[in-house]
Amino acid sequence: MSTSAGGAVRSRYLAQPTPSFWKSLRYLCDARLTVAGLLLAYVPLLGRESVREQTFDTDLFLQVSGAYFLVAIVCSALVRLMRRGFHVQLLVQIMVDIVVIGVILYAAGGSRSGLGVLMITPTAGAAILSTPLLSMFIAASASLVLLAESLWRGLITEGGRQAGSDGGLFIAAVISATLFITVIIVNRLARRLTDQERLAFRRGQDLRNQLAINELVIAELDQGVVVFNRKGGIKGMNPKARAILGLARGAPIDAVDNAALATLRALIASEQLVTELSIDAAGPRRMKIRARVLTPG
Repeated sequence: MSTSAGGAVRSRYLAQPTPSFWKSLRYLCDARLTVAGLLLAYVPLLGRESVREQTFDTDLFLQVSGAYFLVAIVCSALVRLMRRGFHVQLLVQIMVDIVVIGVILYAAGGSRSGLGVLMITPTAGAAILSTPLLSMFIAASASLVLLAESLWRGLITEGGRQAGSDGGLFIAAVISATLFITVIIVNRLARRLTDQERLAFRRGQDLRNQLAINELVIAELDQGVVVFNRKGGIKGMNPKARAILGLARGAPIDAVDNAALATLRALIASEQLVTELSIDAAGPRRMKIRARVLTPG
């Protein structure tokens, strides 16, 4: 049972993504572009003097932020211009996010800078657009980057004697736990929404098929059928109705005789459901028909 369920999840993931998936990926690219722009403005807004007071590599931070901004522009343009390779684009972008944010975090002085929360954006995006297993892998990768950065910083700080004493490792652990919780919740919600979208799409297909069948059946009826809209305009008619009203094949519907059309409209407006009518057909002849009104609902 679990194997078949896992195969079904993988098959849905590997299937052709729907337009909503591409739209979500575009939103993720736009969010990346916004984050990269804010990172470029981080040092000017904070002030270089304030930055110097921290363990902050300003040059590395600005260089990586600038490169990240360029990558974000390329990703945003690529997802709009090339509508193929969805899963490759997603995975490459997410892994680039994790690596770049890890370097930025290192340049900003570690988890105490608070920039570790930027990992939430790529992990949440992966949770929306990928399978649960892949989402957990991405969350684990982001957590490893956060924890490795904190451990490395602790080891190189005064020979490791103050490893973890600044609270950086604890902050990284909290952010990592938050990533896993976010992935679990977001992925479940996204899967439900995706299932609802697929169900709505299937129902729409079934409805279109049913309408096509109804049109075919009505076209083959020996009785004339004329469909009116709420304003009294003709929406359609079958071949038998065309023959009764004297319309040639291919003639526009609005070419119906006005007197015949007025008679049918009067019947619809009345309270009678079945009656005999005398209408003008093709040429000078008049035709007596037995008409029945059917209303939806």
